[in-house]
Amino acid sequence: MSLTRIGDGPASVVATAGFAAPWARSGFDPDHFALDCLRLALFLPITQLIGLDPAKAGVLADAAEELFPLPPGFGRGLRDRLAPPPQRAL
Repeated sequence: MSLTRIGDGPASVVATAGFAAPWARSGFDPDHFALDCLRLALFLPITQLIGLDPAKAGVLADAAEELFPLPPGFGRGLRDRLAPPPQRAL
C-alpha cells in the first residue's frame, strides 16, 4: 500500500464507471467529481454516459432540472463542475 500527498502527482485511481473522469486525477478533484456525479445520479442514475461523452453531463443536468423540483442553480452548478477543463494550447 502506498500513500500519496495531495500535492503529489497523479495518484492511481480505482473508481466505478460513471463516477470518475480522466481529467480529475489529483488533489481533491476526483472526490469532487465523484460527489457531483452522485448528486446527479440521485435523480438520473446513468452517469456512465459522461465517460462516453462529457457533454452528457449538461444534458443530464438539464433533464434533472426539468423532471424534478430542484433548487435554483442546481443544474448549472453540476454542468460547470462536471465539464472537462478547457484544452490547453501546446
